[in-house]
Amino acid sequence: MNDLSKLSLSELHKLDSELAEAIKTRQYLDISKAREQILYIAQSAGLSVKEILSDKASNRAATGL
Repeated sequence: MNDLSKLSLSELHKLDSELAEAIKTRQYLDISKAREQILYIAQSAGLSVKEILSDKASNRAATGL
């Protein structure tokens, strides 16, 4: 890792902009990956995501039905 204290103000601003963009990209990729994993698990269990997120599914799990 570079020593940030050696960078000029304009270099720090540029780095800040690049970092903000990298964070947005990483968040998008991580959310997409999580979504794919959730869909895979739901499909493997023979369920849709809608079924998993519904109140009926929560009630069935709570009552053991």
